[in-house]
Amino acid sequence: MQKRSLHRSRISTSLAIALALASPYVLAETNTAASPVATFNNNFYNDLEGALSGYVMFAQHAIIPAKQHIPNDTQPHLTGARNTLVMMKLSERDKHAKQVRVSVFDKDNALKAQFDMASPDALPSIAGSGLSAGLNTDDFKIPSAYDRSFSGTSTLKKFEDASFFTEQLKQFSAIQLKTADGAWVSTFTLPDSNVANGRTVVVSSEAGYRSTVKYSGKRLSVNRGETRVFRYLNGSWFSDVDANAGRVKYGDFWSVAIDATFIEPGVSFAFTANGKQGTLKGVNVGAPTQVFLNTIDVGMLTPNRDQFEMQTQPELIREYFQQTPTSKLIVNNFTPLHFKEVMMPDGTLLTDFAPDTGGVHKGSMRETIGKRLMSLGINNANYGIHSSAPGGSHPYATAQISAHNTLGRYENGVVVHGLSGGAGIVTLLNSKGNEFSHELGHNYGMGHYPGGFNGSVHRPPNAVNSTWGWDADTNTFIPNFSRVKTDKATCLNDQCQEAFEGFAFNKDAMAGGGIYDATYNNYTLHTPYTAQRIQRFLENKAVFDTSSPTGFSTWNNKTQAMEAWTLKVDNATTATAGPSQVSKASLTALLSTNTLINISFSNGDWTRDIYLPNAKRSNTDKVISIAHRAGYTSSVHVNNTVETIQNGNTWHYVSNGKTWNRTNKPDLSVARIPKKQGIPITTLFGYYDPENKLRSYVYPATHGAYGMTYAQDGANATCQLNVETRRKGTLHFALSDKRFSANQMNQFNVNIERSAEVLNAEVRCNGKTLSTRQIDATDVKPTVTTIGGDNVTKPKGCIVSLSSGAKYCLSVGKSAGYSLPSWINRHEVYVQAEPGAKVVLSDYDNLSYRRIASFEGTVENRKLSNVLAQNGDYIDFSTPRSMRVEQSSTPLGCIVSLTTREQYCLPANQRSGYALPSWIRKHEVYVYADEGVKVRLGDWPNLSYNRTATFSQSMTNEELKSVKARNGQYLDFSRPQSMEVK
Repeated sequence: MQKRSLHRSRISTSLAIALALASPYVLAETNTAASPVATFNNNFYNDLEGALSGYVMFAQHAIIPAKQHIPNDTQPHLTGARNTLVMMKLSERDKHAKQVRVSVFDKDNALKAQFDMASPDALPSIAGSGLSAGLNTDDFKIPSAYDRSFSGTSTLKKFEDASFFTEQLKQFSAIQLKTADGAWVSTFTLPDSNVANGRTVVVSSEAGYRSTVKYSGKRLSVNRGETRVFRYLNGSWFSDVDANAGRVKYGDFWSVAIDATFIEPGVSFAFTANGKQGTLKGVNVGAPTQVFLNTIDVGMLTPNRDQFEMQTQPELIREYFQQTPTSKLIVNNFTPLHFKEVMMPDGTLLTDFAPDTGGVHKGSMRETIGKRLMSLGINNANYGIHSSAPGGSHPYATAQISAHNTLGRYENGVVVHGLSGGAGIVTLLNSKGNEFSHELGHNYGMGHYPGGFNGSVHRPPNAVNSTWGWDADTNTFIPNFSRVKTDKATCLNDQCQEAFEGFAFNKDAMAGGGIYDATYNNYTLHTPYTAQRIQRFLENKAVFDTSSPTGFSTWNNKTQAMEAWTLKVDNATTATAGPSQVSKASLTALLSTNTLINISFSNGDWTRDIYLPNAKRSNTDKVISIAHRAGYTSSVHVNNTVETIQNGNTWHYVSNGKTWNRTNKPDLSVARIPKKQGIPITTLFGYYDPENKLRSYVYPATHGAYGMTYAQDGANATCQLNVETRRKGTLHFALSDKRFSANQMNQFNVNIERSAEVLNAEVRCNGKTLSTRQIDATDVKPTVTTIGGDNVTKPKGCIVSLSSGAKYCLSVGKSAGYSLPSWINRHEVYVQAEPGAKVVLSDYDNLSYRRIASFEGTVENRKLSNVLAQNGDYIDFSTPRSMRVEQSSTPLGCIVSLTTREQYCLPANQRSGYALPSWIRKHEVYVYADEGVKVRLGDWPNLSYNRTATFSQSMTNEELKSVKARNGQYLDFSRPQSMEVK
C-alpha cells in the first residue's frame, strides 16, 4: 500500500454536483440521419502514465485539454477553486469498460476523493437538445402539402390568441404561417396543449423583419428566406433546429463533476478501468480569481431607463459566470439615480439639457458624469480614494469593474449611451448579449480581433482554438458553432473555417461573435485564445480579501498561493519650480500647498543658486527633488551649508521638521486598508473647489449592497467631507486641499456604512461650508449576487429531513436567519457536517435564549434529543427551528459513498451504533481520515466477531477490498456495515 501523508480537506456533498451525473440521453435508433455525430471521434491522445491509456479533458467555463497536443494552440489552464467536469476517453482496446473510477489526490499525494464516472452515454448534451436528442430528422422535413396555409397581417394576428391557435391545431394536422413584407407579425407562440400532439406548424418568412417563434420554453427567430418546422411530440414542441442539435454530441468521454475545493495546485488524478490504472500528473491549476462588478442605472436630466436587466434578473449573472474563467463573481447593484440637475466640474449647472450633441458614443454628460463621476467614483470609493481629478483614473488593482446604463437630455433630445468599455468602466445599452461580453472583454485588456483568425474564430477539435462551453449548474454544453444550420464557412482576414455538419463556427465576443441560444445563455462563448488572456489578466489582479491583514491578496505564481498585498495610492500634491522659483520665499510658498516640489535644470533653463527654506514642523515629510541636467553646476543652500550639484545628479531632500536630509527618492504613497468589506454602503459623490471660486456640489446619494469602507481621517483636515448619521454621529473624511486640475473642481467619492443611516453630507474647506445636501432615505433595497468563491469552497453543515429526504445546507459563517425554511422547520432531522464545520441548532427561533447546541460530523436523529444546551438544560434538538454553521477544528473520520456521494463522519471515540444508517450501509465507499483519528470498519453489524480493520489514513475503495482483519482473515471492507472512529 502506498504511504500517503494525512491531510485536511472537506468532502464534497454538493447536491448540484451530484445531480450533474444524472443527465443521460437516449438516441433514437431510427435511421442514419438521426445517429449522433461525435465531434471528437477522430481524436485520441494518451495523457496517462501507467497501464491504462486515456485522453483527459476538463470543463469549467469551457472545455480545457489536460495537456497540449496541437502545436501553437493557446488554451487556458484550470481556474483554481472552481467546479470542474473531469472527462476521460478510453483507448480503443479499453472502450468497452463497464466501469471507470477516478481518484483525486492533493499535492502531497494524499487521497481527497474518489468517484465513479458516468458512461459516455451520460456525457452532457448540447443545451436544449437533451430532450430532443434522438429525434428523427426526417420527421422535421417540410411537408409536401399543408392542410391549411395562413397569410396576411389580419389573419396572422389572429394567432396571437391562444384559443384561436389551439382551434386551428384541432382541425388541421399541418399548417403553414407565411409572413411577407406588409404581412407580418413579430411573435408566434405555439400553444402547449394535448390537442397539438403530432401536429406540425411551419413558419415561412419572406418579410424584411424577423419573426420570433416561442415554443415550450424556447424561442427561434425566422428571417427572410427561412422556413422552420415545428412538431408537438411527447408533450413538447420541437423544431428542426432541435432535431439537428440532438444529433451532435461532444465525444465518447466518461465524465464526473467534482467540487471546486479539490481544484488546487498540485492536484493529480488516477483512473482505473478493466483492472488497469493510469495516472494524470502535472495538471496546471491557476489562481482562485474573482471579478467584482458594480452596476448602476442613471438618468441625467431625464428619468433613468429602468432597463438594466442584469439588476433584475439574477439568472443573467449566473449565465455570465458560466462563460467566464474565474472562481468568483460578485455583482453589486446600486440603487438607480435620476439627476434633475447636473453640475459639471467646471462649475456649469445644467437644469434643462446639455448644450451639445449627444449620441451612443458622445455627449458631455456621458463621459463626465456616467464614466468619471459614477463608475470611476464607485471604483475609487471602494479603494479608499476619497478625492481625485474629475478626469482622473483609479488604480485598477483588482478586477473591479463598474457598469452603468446612462441616458441624458441634450440639445438633440434624450440620448441613450453605450457600446463602450475599458479600464474598469463599462457604458452599456444592454446588459446581455454580445455587447456585454465584448465591453467586459475590453476591461480584461483585449482589443478587437485578438489573435487574428487563429485567436478569434472557433475551430474544430483537430485545429487550434477549439472548445465548447459548459454550464455546471445545468450540466449542459454550449457548442462553438451556430444553433441553426447555414452550411456557411466562417472567415476572417482571408482565412476560412468550413462549417461542421452544416453548422457555421462562431467568432469570439471581441470579433463580432454572438450567443448560441439566449434560452440557455445570453453571453458569448470566448475562444480558448481570449479565455487564456482573460485568465492571465485576472491572475495579475489583486482581490479584496477580509482574511488578509492588508485587506487585499494576490497570486504568487512561484509559490502557487495567495499572499497578502498592499494597495498604495499616490498621496502627493506636486508642483514644479522653474529657475525663477527656487528662492527661499518661492519654495516656502509652494511647500505650503504641496508635498513634492520638482526642480529640473537643463542647458538654457538653469540658475546658479537654489535656496531651500528652513526645515520646520509645517514642512515635515515634504520633499524637494532636484534633477540637474545643465552643463554648469548649481549651489544648493540647505541646512546653513552649500552643496554643489552637477550634470547627471538627481537629489531628493526630505524634511524631518528640523533638518533637510538627502536620501533616495521617498515613497509618498500611502497604504489604503479597508476597515470593513462586503457590507451595505451609501456612496456619496460630488464636486468641490478647494479655492472656493467655483460652486461646489453634493449629488444625491446611491446605495449598494456590497462595498468597502475606510477609517475616518478628516477631523483636522483643511478640506473635509462631514457626514451626519443617525447611528454613528458625524463622520469626517479628508479631501485634498488643492485642485488636481487648474480649471476644474475636484471630485469626491466616499462610502459610508449603510447601517449608519446617513442624514446629511457637507463639504468644508478652511472652515467654510462649500456645499451641503440632505440625504434622503430610499425604499429600494440594493442587492448583491455572489457566485463561486466561499459559496463553494467553505465547508458546509447540513440537516436532512427524515420524512422527505430534503437537505438544508449552509457554509461556515452562515445562518438560516430568524428561522429555518418552512419546508424543513420542525421536521425530524439528522445532522451532516463536513470536516471543518459544525452545525448549531436551537429548538427556538433566532437561536434564542441560549437554547443551542453544536453538532459535528453525522449525528443521527435519535442522538439529537436530550442534549446539554448552552443554557445548562437538556433539550430536544431533533426537530429544530433555527440553525447556523460555524467553523470547527475537530478531526473527523468519514466514509463516503461512491454511489450517492453522501458521507458519514464521526469524531473520535464515537461509533455508528449497531449498524450504519441504511442510506450508506453496504455502499461501496472510500475512507477519509483527518490527522489524529483512525477509522475502524466492520463487514458485519456491531463491529462483531473481530471482523474489523482500522485505517489511519484516507483509502480508496480498492484498497479496502483485501485487508487483514483483527481475526487474522483477509476481508473485504469496501462495503462496510458498521464503523467506529478512534
